[in-house]
Amino acid sequence: LPTWMNLANNKLTEHTINEGFRLSPISSAAKSISALFMKNSFNGSPLLFVGTLAIIVFILYFIDNKNSRRERIISLVIGLVFVLSLIQTKIYLFWHGGQKPVGFPYRFSFIIIFWILLLAAKELTNLDLSKRQLIWAAGIYLALGLIVVILRKHYGNFDSYLLISLSLIVIFSILLYFAGNKAIRFILVMIGVIEIAGSGYLALSRMGMKSNVYSSYIIENQQLFNSLPASIKKQRIAKNYFLNNDRGESYAFDYKGVEIFSSNNDPRISALYANLGLSAYGYYYFYKTGTVVTDAILNVGTFINSSLASQSISPEYISYGLRDDLKNNRVLLRRKQYTVYQTQSLPIAFAGNLSNNLKFKQDNPIYNQNLVLNSLTETRGDVLTYSKKKTKTKSENASVEQKNNKIEITRTSDKAGSVIFTYTGLKPREAAYVMLDKDLMGFADPLTTYHARQVGKVKNDLSLVVDKKDVRLQPQVKQLVGVQADQDGQVQIKLVLDGDKRSLRMNLPRLVNINSNLLEAKLSKVNKSQALKLSKFNNDYLAGRVKISKDENLVTTIPYSNGWRAEVDGKDVKINRTLGVFIGLKMKPGKHSVVLRYQTPGLLIGALTSIIGIILLVIFNLYLKKKRY
Repeated sequence: LPTWMNLANNKLTEHTINEGFRLSPISSAAKSISALFMKNSFNGSPLLFVGTLAIIVFILYFIDNKNSRRERIISLVIGLVFVLSLIQTKIYLFWHGGQKPVGFPYRFSFIIIFWILLLAAKELTNLDLSKRQLIWAAGIYLALGLIVVILRKHYGNFDSYLLISLSLIVIFSILLYFAGNKAIRFILVMIGVIEIAGSGYLALSRMGMKSNVYSSYIIENQQLFNSLPASIKKQRIAKNYFLNNDRGESYAFDYKGVEIFSSNNDPRISALYANLGLSAYGYYYFYKTGTVVTDAILNVGTFINSSLASQSISPEYISYGLRDDLKNNRVLLRRKQYTVYQTQSLPIAFAGNLSNNLKFKQDNPIYNQNLVLNSLTETRGDVLTYSKKKTKTKSENASVEQKNNKIEITRTSDKAGSVIFTYTGLKPREAAYVMLDKDLMGFADPLTTYHARQVGKVKNDLSLVVDKKDVRLQPQVKQLVGVQADQDGQVQIKLVLDGDKRSLRMNLPRLVNINSNLLEAKLSKVNKSQALKLSKFNNDYLAGRVKISKDENLVTTIPYSNGWRAEVDGKDVKINRTLGVFIGLKMKPGKHSVVLRYQTPGLLIGALTSIIGIILLVIFNLYLKKKRY
């Protein structure tokens, strides 16, 4: 119930995600059958591999006359529902709450696996196996294997591991034929364990994942976050690196983050992020292209930079390298490859403007960021401004055609083509931003390069280097790359076209200046006299005092949710919104005590329902025992 209530207010309100989505029954059936065998080669197919032994005995269950016909028919009906779930769009979406899953299709496959293992275990308890029926079961599975050979050859995904699967069917069939012997049964189990372990290893290798990298990454980062001062953790923390693009690392390391990838996400927050020039869409939002202004708006007080290059420790490790604008900031901690920078931000709650009716300009993050900061703080003046400096271009093995603010780059040979954009005339070590075109690089999937290398393609189609640092972007919005001028006052951007990429059309990069003194003045005014003075603050409770002047209200950057309740001066008050997505309170002028507390919607009724269900289950079982004996 709590999960349903949460989804009902978030992802289930989004209908655009399923537009045009449908399963191809033939293709889906092919993928599902292939998924029963070792090293499934189809990306996006269900995870159904349970081992040869389980499948043979599972098939045997249906042709074993010792099992009642009624029970087998019921099991077949259940199986039919599962099969239709894998190939029919509407039933498939039913298992996913009516929404297309992102990143993990067929996530209900664990239920099918349980069902297969349950029936196989039931059949395996009967060691008096019919030899004739056993041969039939093995033959059926071998026929499926031959079908998969044809399918994989047709789709160009055939490999030697499928021959191993076919050999294992024969081996397991022979061993099962003599399964009355204890030694044979032991050998059956050992071969089954080796097969499943080998399949797991191959699956992880195909994805480029190494278990030792994950564990060392977790330990190293947990130690890093544990070493941060407690005062830092009261504000939000952002960083420029991830393992496998995991935007939920704040949960793993217990810090207040600004990224998320979840069905529980409020899509209105993603819309706000996108307007601010941050990569976001519906079910996720990324903060890697933040600026000093978004730091201030979203209460980001700390940024962690990693000097390691993408895929330097593992194929799924990615470093975006986008916040060189912070290099002049105070360094809070240096640890191995990590540098922790202090940033300037607004308080998590303060007296200001609720700013619910702002009119954003599409594809103009500079305007939108200034608009939000000025509105919240009720100040004037733009912290970010477009520079009048023009870029110089230099190309190699590429022709460049420029018209107004548009540019087209075309390779002139099979060699890699490159264009270098250079801005000059900045102060030495001056911080600034370069605004780059949206959809420039597409999704920065950390495994794309790894998979390309697996098939012999070792060149990236498009690479982006800013001030000699590899940069990766994600699509959908114009994004700002933080830069720092060198000692000669220059900023350099290099685009390289290689592989299958022959040409590129894009908007010219634009240089953006930062008025640091103006930003500090805006934030200082709020932090000194308008901040909520916190007396208690944790994940589900906030209390403090604030002074409200005329035309001000309480502004927060706490995402709004139905579970929040507010008290002002000991009385319950209605919760409004800030920027349409955060908690905000309309308040009268004067000094006030404020309390915000959160309780998960549906938690109480859900718990009561569960308790009642357990009690009824116990009573029902006692009744059955009494009836039986």
